[in-house]
Amino acid sequence: LIASVICECRLAVNGKNDRKMKKLKWISVLLIAFLAISCSGEVKYDNKSFNDGQFSFDVPTFMKSLPLGNEDASMQYGHEINAFFVMVITETQSSLLEVGLDYSIEDYGDFAVDYLKESLTSPKVERVNETIQNINGLESISYKVRGVFTEIKEDIFYYLTIYKSEDNFYSMSTWTLGSREGKYTPVMQKMIQSFKEN
Repeated sequence: LIASVICECRLAVNGKNDRKMKKLKWISVLLIAFLAISCSGEVKYDNKSFNDGQFSFDVPTFMKSLPLGNEDASMQYGHEINAFFVMVITETQSSLLEVGLDYSIEDYGDFAVDYLKESLTSPKVERVNETIQNINGLESISYKVRGVFTEIKEDIFYYLTIYKSEDNFYSMSTWTLGSREGKYTPVMQKMIQSFKEN
């Protein structure tokens, strides 16, 4: 697309089509603006609250609410062009106890990872820290999960974090294409570290 725009611009500059030249000037301006936004290293964030104010965290301003297909999610945000998404699922400990599941945070983490692996071919799981971490007063454990997303045959990178408060479990899944892991890992970490139960 970029090469074709450049090629047509050269033809226009040579005087072969003045009308096309005017049109291509606008296309070039829009293309440059789009590339500047897409390639900029600076990411801005808004601190947003979800689930009737139950929890909050910093969300990149380029992400918007999107229906990602999980009716149980407390929030679902993303950006389709950037192929970058986040989802949080909330579950009360009392609801688990009602069905006989007295989960520790590590038990819940193992369950969440196993569920995630079902959608991937040849998944590889890496626990980020050996010990349970504390993020803003919540117990937390994180995993990096890599594999091929079966439905679209693309390499996918997940950064999954489980939080445990006195009453609740929160599962934050962030994901992108495998080729963009390096670009978006710092953004994922910013979101993870800012998570709070209100």
